[in-house]
Amino acid sequence: MLGALRVLKGEERAALSLLKDVVSSDDLKLLRTLVRRKKAFISTGRFRLADDIDMVSELPIIHPGVLNGKERPRITNFIKRVNHLVEEEMGRRLFSKVSYKPWLIARYVKPSISALLPVRKALLAQLFSDNLNILIAAPAAIRAELSKSAESLFPSATSYSEGGSLLPSFSREGVKEGLLGRANDGLLIINDICRIKRNEWVYLKKANNSKKFIFEKKGRKLVVESSFSFLALCEESDIKRGLICGRQLTDIFHLIFVVRTRGRPFFEGLSAEDIDVSRFINAYVLSALRIKPEFSGSLKDEVASFVERLSDEERGITREVSPLLAVSAIRLAKAIARMKLSKRTNREDLAEAFQIIETSLSPIYV
Repeated sequence: MLGALRVLKGEERAALSLLKDVVSSDDLKLLRTLVRRKKAFISTGRFRLADDIDMVSELPIIHPGVLNGKERPRITNFIKRVNHLVEEEMGRRLFSKVSYKPWLIARYVKPSISALLPVRKALLAQLFSDNLNILIAAPAAIRAELSKSAESLFPSATSYSEGGSLLPSFSREGVKEGLLGRANDGLLIINDICRIKRNEWVYLKKANNSKKFIFEKKGRKLVVESSFSFLALCEESDIKRGLICGRQLTDIFHLIFVVRTRGRPFFEGLSAEDIDVSRFINAYVLSALRIKPEFSGSLKDEVASFVERLSDEERGITREVSPLLAVSAIRLAKAIARMKLSKRTNREDLAEAFQIIETSLSPIYV
């Protein structure tokens, strides 16, 4: 390596010392030499997730300096490897910080209408859930933004739109995977639930009940793994007398929201900053999904009491109170615990789940 040695500045020495627990001693020694020879330089980064989480990088970011052709590949690869370790460590630290205020992420679920906060919280909880199904009946503009947000924030989202098919198909060339299989271990977004064909609904219900199904057509069979959550969207007029699009489907939705407008709502769509942050949220969700929160048996009595109380107050709500709401409460509470990177569900998580469910039982006006 060419280049005269120089004395490190005080801030450079301090920054490099922060890496002693992140990289090996040999890597740290080489990095110090590169900085002294001006083959690398140091900067700090800033990651702004929300107003309450504005964190200047506690660890240095390394950048290549002036390199000749012969040394460039080796040094740049070394710097990339160091920065990868730095990013992983910063991710762990930021994950820990976010876990104390996870609902702040709800600001990145659009549209940004304060009255829609319960809906946005529900969609955020869905990111961290085990098979939580949500139906939202709302005006077209609101549906479009909610769908975009879900697709952006969920690490593995599959969107169903006109012309697509939930079911696989057979041909001479082989098997074409349907969206039910493609959505396995992810989120299926159904932008207009009434466009789904009758036979597709049959298999959607099968997938929802057993997490896999056998698809058979013209003597050919295919086992489809299909464990997923799904977000369905429709117009309010599509829900009548407990039926959705004229079918008895309320038994597969854990949450049903009806959103009405008093006028023309103003809201902001996704910005470039939100799209950048969504990458971080993807990583946070994937990390959280490794956690399997326990649901304490002592909390089950509280769930039973909650459903019983809703049954007594059923007048005026938008859906029939059924045992499915108990399942909804447990899955929501576990998702909220996971969102906090917790291995155990507590009463606070359950109370937040109850609040989301109660909000879903009456129309939301924006």
